[in-house]
Amino acid sequence: MRESQIEQHLIKELKKLGIETRKVQWIGRDGAPDRLILAKGGIYVELKAPGKEPRENQLREHEKMRAAGIRVAVIDSFEGVDKLISELT
Repeated sequence: MRESQIEQHLIKELKKLGIETRKVQWIGRDGAPDRLILAKGGIYVELKAPGKEPRENQLREHEKMRAAGIRVAVIDSFEGVDKLISELT
């Protein structure tokens, strides 16, 4: 399974709930999470292929965001998407 398939599953499941998401790309900032979910005050999501871990620069960026009180979720499976979706309902 590929990261893009997990991302499409996330988008599809969010649409079912009427929750919007945005693809995130920050100019000059490597390691930003892939998506922002527009619910529960905003949740940034780092999507990975199954079993893959975030890179060091991604981990540093996630830690900075969490230290600022921003929620960051790392998801590498359909089950991970479904778990996050259940927290939104």
